[in-house]
Amino acid sequence: MFIASLPNQTKKIDRSLVSPIQTGFSYALWVLFFIYTLYLLGFSLTSLAVVAGGLSVGIGFGLQTIMNNFVSGLLIIFGRTIREGDVIEVGSNLMGIVKKITTRSTLIETYDNAVIFVPNAELVSSRLTNWTRNGRSVRREVSVGVAYGSDVELVMDLLKKTANEHPSVLSYPEAYVVFHDFGSSSLHFLLRFWIGDINQTLEIQTDIRSSIDKVFKENNINIAFPQLDVHLKNSET
Repeated sequence: MFIASLPNQTKKIDRSLVSPIQTGFSYALWVLFFIYTLYLLGFSLTSLAVVAGGLSVGIGFGLQTIMNNFVSGLLIIFGRTIREGDVIEVGSNLMGIVKKITTRSTLIETYDNAVIFVPNAELVSSRLTNWTRNGRSVRREVSVGVAYGSDVELVMDLLKKTANEHPSVLSYPEAYVVFHDFGSSSLHFLLRFWIGDINQTLEIQTDIRSSIDKVFKENNINIAFPQLDVHLKNSET
């Protein structure tokens, strides 16, 4: 409770450091308690050395995975690679919010409200993306393809205007449009913009796509779809 109240007493301690300090302090107390208990039971330093040697052998054979996760958990907690509340992506199929970091595993809550316990060793050894390490604002994009013959400059102006009119799109960095490629049946454009909170990604992208569909209909711009022209040639037999 005292450690938890430190951020309120001084601004020099970040609130995100409370959990690592509490964890380190708790383990230090348990170690001191264990050593003092052995001392009261009459164990000498030589006996403690023998016990420690036996434990090291046991850890090396039977508790290797547990110790790997334990050490990895300490690295995550004190290295502050990730913190509670961060939005992270592990591998290519797991993305969610860090709810709690323990010495054995990290609890990640997905956007489907499922809680996944990820071993700390996996977070240390595998590729990890922290989307909120530098803040909660991120760049997002919406792709759209229009029919050949459309006014390119008008399309780019409408896309940029649509993004700038959305209240949740940041004015800086400024939104911009990329003429991405000539497709097989469409001209490809990318609308890139910044939002203030990564958790609003799907909502904002949905709003912008709806606005693009509406403004394109008002300006007679057709959103392309796959199509194929077939030419029949008469041949003499």
